[in-house]
Amino acid sequence: MRFLCLAWLVPACLAHADKLTYAISGVQEPLLGNVKAHVEQFSLTGTTRISAWRFREITENAERRARDALKPYGYYEPDIDSTLTQTGPDDWRLAIRIAAGEPIRVRDARIDIRGAGKDTANLREWQKTWPLSAGRILNQRVWEQRKQAALDIAATSGFLKAEFVTHDITIDVEQSSASLALVLDTGPQVLFGEIGYDQDVVEPWVLENIPRFEPGTPYNAELLAQYRLDLWRSGNFTDIEVREERKLGQSPPVVDLHTTLKASTRNTWQGSLGYGTDTGVRTQGAYSRRPLSSRGDRIDIGTGYREIDDEMSLRGDYRVPRRSAKRQFWTASAAFRSEHQDLEFKRADSDGDFIKLANGQVDDLEARIGRLNVRDRKQGFQQVFETMYVQYLRESFSYAPRLDAPPEVAAAADDPLFSGLFRNTVSSLAVGIEWDWPVIRGNAFGTEGHRERAWLFTARGAWGSERDFTQAYFSSRRSYLLGDRWKLLLRGEVGWSDAEVRNLVLDVGGEALSLSLTQLPDTYRFKAGGGSSVRGYPFEQLSNNDVGSNNIVTAAAEIEMKIAENWSVAAFADIGNAFNDWDEANLRKGVGIGVRWYTIAGAVRVDIAQAVDVAGRPWRIHFTMGSPLL
Repeated sequence: MRFLCLAWLVPACLAHADKLTYAISGVQEPLLGNVKAHVEQFSLTGTTRISAWRFREITENAERRARDALKPYGYYEPDIDSTLTQTGPDDWRLAIRIAAGEPIRVRDARIDIRGAGKDTANLREWQKTWPLSAGRILNQRVWEQRKQAALDIAATSGFLKAEFVTHDITIDVEQSSASLALVLDTGPQVLFGEIGYDQDVVEPWVLENIPRFEPGTPYNAELLAQYRLDLWRSGNFTDIEVREERKLGQSPPVVDLHTTLKASTRNTWQGSLGYGTDTGVRTQGAYSRRPLSSRGDRIDIGTGYREIDDEMSLRGDYRVPRRSAKRQFWTASAAFRSEHQDLEFKRADSDGDFIKLANGQVDDLEARIGRLNVRDRKQGFQQVFETMYVQYLRESFSYAPRLDAPPEVAAAADDPLFSGLFRNTVSSLAVGIEWDWPVIRGNAFGTEGHRERAWLFTARGAWGSERDFTQAYFSSRRSYLLGDRWKLLLRGEVGWSDAEVRNLVLDVGGEALSLSLTQLPDTYRFKAGGGSSVRGYPFEQLSNNDVGSNNIVTAAAEIEMKIAENWSVAAFADIGNAFNDWDEANLRKGVGIGVRWYTIAGAVRVDIAQAVDVAGRPWRIHFTMGSPLL
């Protein structure tokens, strides 16, 4: 019976355990967090009970762990005192009081780079910005992080055999000082080797257009990542696998690439529905077939509708690689666009509203053939898209006087003096060249980079154009990150056209209304105003008589501050106008504030802007989506 009772009592006692909590004082983050992580690793589990003989073991263990947790941050001689107190029948509290003392400071640091990559810009920047310089507190976590950062930079730049031949920390505890010695040997530059393909989708020569590097080019991890992305962007492949075969033992060391490509589907359908203050309700649909054949050609067909101006469009684009030239393509496109327009007038530049004289419809039919040349910049890290083209445009427009228009407007519609003002059909044939240089990195608030666009074209009767005109244009959009919370956005554009301008005077009710109308086809006319132009003014209503102008100048500056993970606020100032006469540019100014919400679908931008140069300075809300760099 005594044996049976003992067998029952022992498990009952052992099943009961004490609970131990810690209270740490005297240090702040990040030291506090590291001490907690070390000390709280030791806890009472199972059936542990705190007894007198375990008191010394628990306190000594906690003090030792706390001391070890302070060393990575340069504190080697702290004063630590601990007290174990029972706070309940089965609860204990261990109070650890820490006086960190004087830290170990760096006395001198020798940071050196050797090998073929010693002059690599990113490694030199790493060396130049070494954080543990003389006088700084020794932080071994920073030491390890910076060592790994150097190896990552070296590997990205193609020095895959890089290693630290010296990595010493010599600590003098009595002098509270440390000497650092760190020598990185980059080893030889690794090169890209042969590129092999396993695929039956396109002809082998088509793939020569894709890599931004050739065998013998210095290996770079970013170029390799871009190679995978370019394969996907070609639209020819749905399954892409790029395997590296590193031959680092040979001289020079190389990395061969084995690429496996497959295509399971060639037809892509897309659709979208959206809303913006510049467009109203808008819908888009697109169809793509890539490739159409083993030559790697592709076709894209798209259609869209925009509520503002009741605009409808249909477009088709075709592209095929040139076999005789790397990174060049033959292109062809055709498009039809129809929209409603108003012929309007302002008595004074400061008026907020137009006087509508007539409304009508503009139909544009265009066809273009050209040659696209993809030019590599910065050793392939950037690309400039250059297109030389010939474009045919047939434009028809017809304006009808409004029902409430004065009788003089209706009479002018049939007056030979105003022929071509209310209705006409004109064809033009232009020869031109255009450039697009996008460099965009990051995502959400962290997006930065720039995009430049430019074009130059001319149409002349010598080759069959019914009108003579020339146009030049340049625009730049730039985004700069200023630390973790601030961003600066800058954009500007300037456009010039050498085209005839008709200056007419229409007598309406005894009032002379001056009309300035460019003979430039509607497709090529410049218009300013709206959420992506001069905010505070209606969409595309800054131009002569609201039908477009020969010239344009706009600029904007915006400062953005991050206030939450996916939210930021902004303040901005815009200026610009579209005009026919440079002596009457009358640049309009707009200022305001905005909110940015970064979503998976892109940035949602809501701006409240004031039109400074309009009587009464009215406010206008602009709602847009997407990156301001595009």
